[in-house]
Amino acid sequence: MLWNAFYVFAWYTCSTALSFYNKWLFSPAHHNFRFPLFTTSLHMVAQFLLSSLTLALLPALRPKAAPSTRDFGTKIMPCAVASGLDIGLSNSSLKTITLAFYTMCKSSSLAFVLLFAFAFKLERPTWTLAGVIGVISTGLFMMVMSEVDFVLVGFIQVMLASVLGGLRWSLTQILLEKTDTKKGSLANPISTIFFLSPLMGICLVVVAGIFEGYNTIFQSTFFETFDSGVRTIGLLLLGGVIAFTMVLAEFNLIARTSVVTLSVLGIVKEVMTIVISSMVFHDRLTLVNILGLFVTLTGICVYHFMKLREMRAKARQQAKNAADEAIAKAARRRERKLAKKQVKEQRGAEAEEERPWNHSLSQPDALESRKDTSFQDTFILDHDDGNDVDDFARKG
Repeated sequence: MLWNAFYVFAWYTCSTALSFYNKWLFSPAHHNFRFPLFTTSLHMVAQFLLSSLTLALLPALRPKAAPSTRDFGTKIMPCAVASGLDIGLSNSSLKTITLAFYTMCKSSSLAFVLLFAFAFKLERPTWTLAGVIGVISTGLFMMVMSEVDFVLVGFIQVMLASVLGGLRWSLTQILLEKTDTKKGSLANPISTIFFLSPLMGICLVVVAGIFEGYNTIFQSTFFETFDSGVRTIGLLLLGGVIAFTMVLAEFNLIARTSVVTLSVLGIVKEVMTIVISSMVFHDRLTLVNILGLFVTLTGICVYHFMKLREMRAKARQQAKNAADEAIAKAARRRERKLAKKQVKEQRGAEAEEERPWNHSLSQPDALESRKDTSFQDTFILDHDDGNDVDDFARKG
């Protein structure tokens, strides 16, 4: 219980710190570092270095096999590209929109997760799930229409990030379910980061060069001198360290509790982030904003309740199937034993019937039996002869 509380605290702290770090770093009103895609690529570098160091120090976590070329090209690569663009666009949107509005928009990503799950046949479409998507969409509409500091560019960026987030989680599910994750390259989150972060970093380096330009980046005031450049790089790598720590805390929390527990804690974290953001950055919220947020969170809660009920029903069915299988195996064992016993008894009876009567006795018993028979025959003959003598005397 104490370790669970520790991992919850670590996850909340790292996740909240990363959100505020990104907002402070990219906001024109604060540090005003205008290159979020370049920053995110350095985050991937930091995560790759940390995962490599961890695997070097802890051999037990090293993957036992590299991913196949097919899995690399069809599963790992698409997942890495979607993840990198999701994170990059999310960070880029923080240049123009408030952290509170960003958090509210990102909370709608579950609707896109479900849509892509339908497309990839990971979820079976039902009217209930359609209703959940409708509720979340209604909440998002309420939040957007009542946003005081609305910026179209930032809104488009965060919504594209939400769409890519939905694609990312669907691709991640395919990656984990349809590859050998227990013994292969994705056996733990460290090895997963080790294989995904370089691809995410390469994707972001290319996109950053196209949209932000490396001449513009390295000619900015943040890289005027060697000292300022070192401080800037160190500051940017710090975000990767925080993200790596957050992933570890998240994994340990899932391992000790469940995905549903983490989802509920995530909802609470989003509310806390909005509240703290309104106090620290003075983000303005309207009543319709807040109502839209709660409508969205209601849809999310309904979905997680459905998943929890489905998981429990599946667990009960699996337990019932296991019990039935155990009973069936025990019955089959008893039937085999009984069949063997019957065959043995039948063979013994057949052998007894085929064996001659005198062979059924041992040699001494057979001799004794023959002696007894001869004595009985002699006694009968003597007895009969005596009777004949008596009869002859009487007649004489």
